[in-house]
Amino acid sequence: MAKKKKILFAAVDIGWRIEHYSKYIKQNFDDQLRAESFVNYFVPHEHYDTSYTYAYRFDKMNALKRWFLSVFNLCRFLFRYDVFHFFSGETLLTRKTRRFEFWLYRLFGKRIVMHFVGSDIRNPEYVYEKAERIVETLDKGNFKIALKHWQKNLIRDSQDFAHTTFVSTPDLLSIYGTKGTYVPVFLDFDKFEAELNAINVQRDSSRIKILHAPSNPYIKGSQYVEDAFRELKEEGIEGVEFILPDYSNYGVGKYALNRYELFEQMKESDIVIDQLIIGWYGLQAIEGIMCDNIVLSYLDKEYLSYVDGDCPIINTNAKNIKQQIVRSIELIRTNSYNFDSAKKWVKQKHDMNSYENEFRKAWLV
Repeated sequence: MAKKKKILFAAVDIGWRIEHYSKYIKQNFDDQLRAESFVNYFVPHEHYDTSYTYAYRFDKMNALKRWFLSVFNLCRFLFRYDVFHFFSGETLLTRKTRRFEFWLYRLFGKRIVMHFVGSDIRNPEYVYEKAERIVETLDKGNFKIALKHWQKNLIRDSQDFAHTTFVSTPDLLSIYGTKGTYVPVFLDFDKFEAELNAINVQRDSSRIKILHAPSNPYIKGSQYVEDAFRELKEEGIEGVEFILPDYSNYGVGKYALNRYELFEQMKESDIVIDQLIIGWYGLQAIEGIMCDNIVLSYLDKEYLSYVDGDCPIINTNAKNIKQQIVRSIELIRTNSYNFDSAKKWVKQKHDMNSYENEFRKAWLV
């Protein structure tokens, strides 16, 4: 029997992927792979309870201690793992020494997987500037902004050394190039359902609750959501409650709500508004659908080929948000939305098992 290979997931866990990926390997590749993980930052358990093999708080350390730990971990991990799967462009060493780090992996026959999720290779100023010009962009399209120098270097290093590169949103393919492979965000359905079952709240059938709980209001188009809420209130809409958590003072991890509070709100709500700027939907959108919500999110027409006609997300933008809210309310009141079909779509499109071939090629071939 062949010896199991060992894979390390590292080093930033945006979207709570690492525990899910590790679990997926145990369930599907246990005879070939053993997964462990390393993060250099983690949120407290009260925000979200997830686990890692090695977890540090680099943000609490001085530069010398961070550098020592980085070199120490590289030395011990280099001979312990066969595959390195890096999320968000962050590896074990610094950006300036990344090519040397990648060269070492190649020298010792290690596989490298890079997994980009957003502002790692999308200019972080892109969303802010797009938010300022979103109405103009909707009319004219083709909003572009140049990459930062460090992002160009990251893409170059990945293209030179990585065996596989994944991206989590379609727009990142146009940034990274043809060597990238799109895989969506995934949901650990077993864990998610257990977390929901632990929350004892009931939906109030006497009113329709509309939730918008952004991780960052400035890049989610929250001002347009607020404007729509205000206008509908002024017009005297009845039987509707608008929920917009107070994000003036961010809580743990820069979120207005911790994830358990978010789950509670989604379990009570009827409509969830995801984002109106980026042009693609995120984890909160599919979680909202699984909580029996109608979900509104902006899907850029340039990327609609990545969804099919069964996509249950109501395509909404900064110009038509009020109309789409009214439409969604009417769908609920007339019982005209198929929630079972929407959840079936999520389970088909956002289950890691649907992408087994892609992961097998990345980790084992």
